[in-house]
Amino acid sequence: MKPRLGICLPVYKRPALLEKCLESIFASIGKAEVSVYVSDDSCDGTNDAVLEKFSKRYPNFHVSKNEKNLGIDGNICKAIDMAETDFAWPIGEDDRLRHGAVAAVLERLDGESRGASFLFSNYEYVDNRYRWSFNGPVLKVQRDELMGAERFFREHSWAIGFIGACVVDRRLWGKTDSDRYIGTYYAHVGTIFESIGAKAKVLVIAEPLVLNRAEDSSTFTWSKHAFDVFFGWERMIGLLRGGYSAADKKRALESSKVLFKQRSPLWLVSKRADCIYRFRVFHRYYASDPTLGKGTRAAAYVIAGMPPFLCKAAKILAKDLPRIIKKRRVAIESL
Repeated sequence: MKPRLGICLPVYKRPALLEKCLESIFASIGKAEVSVYVSDDSCDGTNDAVLEKFSKRYPNFHVSKNEKNLGIDGNICKAIDMAETDFAWPIGEDDRLRHGAVAAVLERLDGESRGASFLFSNYEYVDNRYRWSFNGPVLKVQRDELMGAERFFREHSWAIGFIGACVVDRRLWGKTDSDRYIGTYYAHVGTIFESIGAKAKVLVIAEPLVLNRAEDSSTFTWSKHAFDVFFGWERMIGLLRGGYSAADKKRALESSKVLFKQRSPLWLVSKRADCIYRFRVFHRYYASDPTLGKGTRAAAYVIAGMPPFLCKAAKILAKDLPRIIKKRRVAIESL
């Protein structure tokens, strides 16, 4: 029998992080029958030593090296496409699984997921050393909950921009063309919601099973494209099929502001502090944005010309310090 679950890694050029991620995955798998699939988008052999090391140790370890770079969207979809299992769980190369994460997912799958077409795996934001958690589980739920896909889309769709939150039914995924969403940076989200449809059921796993490394802009390979990424969310929602109404999409965009804050002056200050936001970006995204009031547009213009060192000070006071105060130690058994 083929394994019930496959763990899928779309990887780029971070071999040290990849090695630690794979160690956490195989520690979590233990003796369970779970396959691991890697789609390597480095195209230059950067990850070869790490991949060869794990290929020799584990028979259920499968690697595909892309001849040309597929980009973030394409490589995520390729990694999921590789899985010859009932369910696929994509994981970022810089994230970590908790020790009991695989057992927890398999337990839900063995229970037939209570009729769910998609499983949401809760997660925590952690610092770059995986020692501190910021603000606990992303979704504040006390116990597992089965809910309609339409409601999940409206209220929580933003949370699965993080691929480690997604346990995907490969049988449904394979019936949907992900190409329409390529270029939004959220092709996996569009494909998931279209594949399951608005009338399906989603199982929300309350326990945070994944540590999402998300300390600052240095964490992300796409940080220089942050505005394309954040506005890409809106483009993906606009393209979405699957029976979701205009009202559903509007509500999803509203609820996603908890994460996608690209029209917030404070967020723009933080991006100016990182030297990512400038007048060129203002003219591309904000000068003609019909959703902006005159005051917000004026603020966006002023921020684009502010000295980055002033923005860094404001960012530390308004964003970084409150986050540090709220952080808590990650349990040792998580690593």
